[in-house]
Amino acid sequence: MASQNEGEQPDFMDALPSGIKEKSRFKLFGDVPHHFAAARGDWKTNETPRRRAEEAIVEFVDFVKEVIP
Repeated sequence: MASQNEGEQPDFMDALPSGIKEKSRFKLFGDVPHHFAAARGDWKTNETPRRRAEEAIVEFVDFVKEVIP
């Protein structure tokens, strides 16, 4: 999960070893800064980081449920 500061990560994704690459996912949260889903996120004055953080949490939980049944 990359933010607007990191951008797309094709080199990283391409470098993942077989077996891990197939289980991996990449999602760009290009409309929020690096710390959007952490304690430094500005959730009170801007709805976008809060909404995107909630989306990131759901994405992560779904990924963990898929990888660790």
